[in-house]
Amino acid sequence: SVQGDDASLTVTAPNGFSWVVDCVVEANSDVVFGDPNLAPFPERYTRWPAIQIAGCVGTDRTAVVSFRGEPFLGGNTYVLRIGGLVNAMELPASNLWLLQLTGSR
Repeated sequence: SVQGDDASLTVTAPNGFSWVVDCVVEANSDVVFGDPNLAPFPERYTRWPAIQIAGCVGTDRTAVVSFRGEPFLGGNTYVLRIGGLVNAMELPASNLWLLQLTGSR
């Protein structure tokens, strides 16, 4: 598990993409997937623990999202949406994204 009070998620986009400085994060599963009355929450995903998003900072191809609160549990798949990405003018030959979750544990 990764402790939320010092946790961060770093998202590195492929060449040609860039993040705005003040990126915006949505971690409420009902907002990410839409109205839960219209479609149930997909069972393959885990609802987020009780966390607070402390901020999101974009620099070139990298966005860093900071969290505080409950720990993330390994083996679970969480969903979120990060806004503020400027798309590449052309799709790069290597369209690989890197996500790295770090924390105090």
